[in-house]
Amino acid sequence: MSDDNEITPTFDENSPTGVYIPSDLEDCFRELNKMLSASAIEEIRTCEESGLSIYHFGLGMWMRNNWGLWNQEARLTLYFDILGIQDADDVSSFILVSYWESLNGKPINIPRRIVYNKIGRDEIESGPKPSN
Repeated sequence: MSDDNEITPTFDENSPTGVYIPSDLEDCFRELNKMLSASAIEEIRTCEESGLSIYHFGLGMWMRNNWGLWNQEARLTLYFDILGIQDADDVSSFILVSYWESLNGKPINIPRRIVYNKIGRDEIESGPKPSN
């Protein structure tokens, strides 16, 4: 996805950010399908899972800023908080990887993603665990 011009969100005058904020993961997928161009969706679908980090400062940042992921009271933040994912960067990455899985017909294993997220967050905060 080359630029923000490929993002056309659903406007919501009642939203603090002016755009529709999804309520859960499935709602994120529906909104991404509406707001991204067909070519942007295809670009994400055909990307390698390990390459999804290229979207962190583009689409990921857009989600963090416009879906209220920095706001602890936003409904999407509260949804992910219940799942155990509190960091806005982690939430946007979780959404992107899960969206990629959905686009590729892969099962979305939320509990496994949560564990991987926790392991990654622990390593960021305290360094990698020593191997035995």
